[in-house]
Amino acid sequence: MNCIIPVLILLSASITNAQASEWIPPSVDVPVYYVTNRQPETVKDKLIYGKKRRYHNVCSYGVERTLLSHSAADQKVEGALWDMGWRGSNVRLGKTKPNTAPLAKAIESQPIASKREFFARLKAATELSPSKQLVVFVHGFNNSFESAAESAARLEASFKSPVLLFSWPSQHETLKYTSDECNVEWSWPDFRILLRDLDEYIGAENIILVGHSMGNRLVMWSTVSRADLANNKPPKLKSLVLSSPDIDAGTLRAWSALMRTNSDSNWVFISHKDIPLRLSRGIHGQQRAGGIQKYPKAHDVDLEWKYPDIPYGFKSIDFSNVDNGPLGHSIPYPNIESISREGLPAEGFDLKEVTVGNHQWHELHRKPASKTRTK
Repeated sequence: MNCIIPVLILLSASITNAQASEWIPPSVDVPVYYVTNRQPETVKDKLIYGKKRRYHNVCSYGVERTLLSHSAADQKVEGALWDMGWRGSNVRLGKTKPNTAPLAKAIESQPIASKREFFARLKAATELSPSKQLVVFVHGFNNSFESAAESAARLEASFKSPVLLFSWPSQHETLKYTSDECNVEWSWPDFRILLRDLDEYIGAENIILVGHSMGNRLVMWSTVSRADLANNKPPKLKSLVLSSPDIDAGTLRAWSALMRTNSDSNWVFISHKDIPLRLSRGIHGQQRAGGIQKYPKAHDVDLEWKYPDIPYGFKSIDFSNVDNGPLGHSIPYPNIESISREGLPAEGFDLKEVTVGNHQWHELHRKPASKTRTK
């Protein structure tokens, strides 16, 4: 009898350890690196980056701790993800709907005072990631710092690589569109310097640059400048992605010859369901690069615009069929990851080539449930 008791204790301990190892956190705490030219403020003893432009000539650097919803179907937080700073969390954000991005919540800004220390930590995280790559993300119109960090965290969930967010002082108000236009233009010198720093500290070949909506203007201006300063031979980025670009279509086409020299993998994600870009077209009087007027209804619409205006050296991906967002202006996170890295759609999706006259692009479709793609 005395021999049986220790055995039972050992069995109980092994069962407890097994149960602990199978713990599935309802959310994960993900570090989003950031550079911002928003003015830092303290509200109720908490650091925030609000709507104001920075008062001084120096951007702020740091890490935004951001929670993402997590389930048993998601990759375990171990190995490279753990090394990158991912941690399990007991916070429940809610249940993610099928075919949608994970829920996210920015929780804490952790500033890093030294620029050198910031880039040292960013480089270390990049080298610890499975792909040894860094994703640089520029948000668009009507974004708070927190909502931009949440989008960046969703990109990190798809890429399994560190994400660096450049956040400019969007006013986060629908009726402040023209104010955002002024602020994104004002931000160009800061983003241009950031790209130069990334070339130095990280290496262009390890960088995937992703812009969304109005943020693509910063991407356009900076890559054009980068190419011009290097006599059209800038260090090559891993990939360049313009998602739903709120840019004049003719302007993007005119500058695309310089932009494409920054990378051999250049992509534009477009949609004919994009309501914000339709409104932008109404404001500016010209077609936006991320929209398609598939069925023109106004007499003054050039019928040519019913097809995508393909920039030189870019491939256009029409993701209208897979965008479940209410405004048609969502970010197709998993497909941006897969297409920018491999030129292939994410698992569960197909790319269909479409040719109409001189116009050629690709349409993204969801596969029937029984069909999958093996990477």
